[in-house]
Amino acid sequence: MTLEVFKDAVKNEGWVIQRKDGYFYFKRRDTSRAYNQGAVYSCHTKEAQQAITVIQEWLLTGFPETKKEKKTVILFNDYLADFWSLEGDYFKSAEYEGRRITKKYILENANFLRLYVFDYFKGVRLASVDEKRLNDFFHWLINQKTVRTHEKLSNSLLYRIKNAVIIPLKIGRQKGIVKQPIDFTFVFSRLSNKAKRNRTILTPEETTKLILHTWASQKAYIAFCIAVNCGLRIGEIRALRIGCIKNGFLIVNKSYNDVDGLKCPKNGQARIVPCPDDVLEIIRKYIDTLPDDEKKDDCFLLTNTFGDKPIESSYCLQNFNKELKRSGIAKERINEFTGEKEYLCFHSLRHQTATRWVESGIDLRLIAKALGHTVKMLEHYSDHLSNDDILGLRQNLIDSHLLGIEKK
Repeated sequence: MTLEVFKDAVKNEGWVIQRKDGYFYFKRRDTSRAYNQGAVYSCHTKEAQQAITVIQEWLLTGFPETKKEKKTVILFNDYLADFWSLEGDYFKSAEYEGRRITKKYILENANFLRLYVFDYFKGVRLASVDEKRLNDFFHWLINQKTVRTHEKLSNSLLYRIKNAVIIPLKIGRQKGIVKQPIDFTFVFSRLSNKAKRNRTILTPEETTKLILHTWASQKAYIAFCIAVNCGLRIGEIRALRIGCIKNGFLIVNKSYNDVDGLKCPKNGQARIVPCPDDVLEIIRKYIDTLPDDEKKDDCFLLTNTFGDKPIESSYCLQNFNKELKRSGIAKERINEFTGEKEYLCFHSLRHQTATRWVESGIDLRLIAKALGHTVKMLEHYSDHLSNDDILGLRQNLIDSHLLGIEKK
């Protein structure tokens, strides 16, 4: 490979090679990046081929410390704190790079660091964090207890703490900030997406029971009806305005959380969702009971006690759990076939909608559009099989002579 060809190759990666006083210098073109991304690395050789060999090795294994970096010690805690900060580059550049990251997400991860990470890594340099140190930390974390309830950390919480630590390191590797090689597939590999608790959905009988049941809160009941029939997320239900209910449809163009306020839906796109007539009738009767100044199109459909902000998500979730208990429906259960623990939550209602719609045979593209998902994600959301489904599959196979010993 000639030097000119190599220069063009690395130029596409944002690097340039310069020759000065017979030596070769390798640097980023963008010197505005933090953490010395614009630093100059010198290759003290006058031989072009030798310089190419050295620089190729740097690209594969990481770059040597510059004089400036040797003087500046970056602590792991400082790097994490800067990353999960509203003033950090990760959050500020999110919109420009097309990533949909909320303030709530950033602050939640910052809180995980404060509660479970900083004490362990106090005084540890970023450059000394490797696979062993990370695995030692996560195995230590398994035996810790939550700050609030003093119970053992759930797999779901462990997974979120893992992300708060690993995501900054992965992006740091991409940007050249983290120079030590780390194979993230071997970092606490037992904790993956599968480590999250298994969600289940309501049976048709349980759904009917909850719909016909008299709820203590009408607002929570309406939120439940919208979630179980239309598949809206809790933030999207909170953001619904009266003017978003039109001609048998719900127009979902916003979501709401207490940190960011109103924001775009999760996938960034507005959508139109069919709403059953009986649910629309319940909503209409509820709107008729509201004061005139709360019936305008720009008013939130479900408001808090003072009527000036959307209903609290905790209010909907707590009332949902209370009505499950009052109806005698178990929130946590054991799958009689697999023996695994499963649980119901408010978001399970969205999974239930996806499952019912997919089972109906409707075009998956239409369902994905209405729910705000890709077809691939929709298949993940609608993968709930009831015990009756499994028993029915067995009987169908028997009836079709596809299950059993073939008789000669």
